[in-house]
Amino acid sequence: MTALGAGTALSTLHALNRAVLVLHGHKHYATARLLSGIAEGQGDVLLVSAGSCGTVQSWYPTTAKDAATLWPSFNLIELEPEHLRVEVVSFGFRGESARQVNVHPLVVAERDGAHWRIVPVRAPAIPADSPMIERNELVCSLTRHPTTPRWDCSCERRYTGQKDLAPERYGDAVDAIEDSELTVLDERGAALGPPLHPPTQLDLELGQTKHYRISRAYCRTASEAERLFGSRWAPYAWQGLMNRYASRHVRLEIRGAGTGALHGAFASETDLGTGLQKPLRLSPRSTRETALIECDDCPPRTLIRIYWPLHLD
Repeated sequence: MTALGAGTALSTLHALNRAVLVLHGHKHYATARLLSGIAEGQGDVLLVSAGSCGTVQSWYPTTAKDAATLWPSFNLIELEPEHLRVEVVSFGFRGESARQVNVHPLVVAERDGAHWRIVPVRAPAIPADSPMIERNELVCSLTRHPTTPRWDCSCERRYTGQKDLAPERYGDAVDAIEDSELTVLDERGAALGPPLHPPTQLDLELGQTKHYRISRAYCRTASEAERLFGSRWAPYAWQGLMNRYASRHVRLEIRGAGTGALHGAFASETDLGTGLQKPLRLSPRSTRETALIECDDCPPRTLIRIYWPLHLD
């Protein structure tokens, strides 16, 4: 790919006129994609990544002490002349998850001449002894920062559940622009301690609401995003909720507070075990001023995100 370019390298693999399996690294998530040949004489190319190659993978490059991480993983590959099976083997490495092992199928395929015939696999079931949260909620309100082309963000974070099923507390990763400042607040809005600099982590407790404010949290204009990240940066801001444990109901709400910022908002769901991302439909109760996502029976380690356009000024 380095010598020929990615597109040319893939075209060359199609031109081999046989079913090709490509094993690769770099991605750090266990994923698979099938690229079908579309012209006469072309074969199919199946791309399978190596997962984390046995190392711990953070869902976001934060240095928080107990930040959420993906279990180390490797792939078990059974390759026969007419059959292929790839399983992801992931294993716990610390705390209560140490020595636990999860195995789930990633690819099952049969070779048919120059083509792969995929046998659909089921999504892995949530283990019966997995922690379970009833409601996992984040509500954010955007306001214009008074002196910079940024958004300030006021947040309320809460999770509920049965004491014998839900964790009593856990660390929640919070992301924002690195030069922003996060201040934890009491119920009256007074600061609790000195400001923190995202990405960071906040300790959540079962049934307790955490209030915090992030000053200069996100870019408000495309020119500010270009100044910080370069001209190739996408002209969108986003806020996410990382669903660390299995949850019966997840709610992420962004409020525009009369700014009109959320017109054109959209959402996605990302499986942080496989890297698979899919669009999410906003709730019918969403408006120009409020973007709302509500998900039932949300699997663990799922990242829910709402995106909204930057101002083009």
